[in-house]
Amino acid sequence: MIPLSQAKLSPGWRRLNALTNWLAKSFGNRLPELWEANEPGESVSFCFRGTTVRIYDLVGPDCGQLIIAVNDRPPVVRPRFDAYCT
Repeated sequence: MIPLSQAKLSPGWRRLNALTNWLAKSFGNRLPELWEANEPGESVSFCFRGTTVRIYDLVGPDCGQLIIAVNDRPPVVRPRFDAYCT
């Protein structure tokens, strides 16, 4: 797993402090870095070799959706909230 701090982030991203933020503290055992973006259009970019990339994130009512673009393929929209979220 690669931390988000190693990716290229748009300016609206901020890292949550595990000492002061309850989400960062609660999930710190699985997500040593927890980041937040609140505005539509914020982005994460990174290079990789291989055929599979996975995003490990928190899902719930306040989550948005991902628009995933790889190379020259058409973008794919992936909602981050589903019937299993509480």
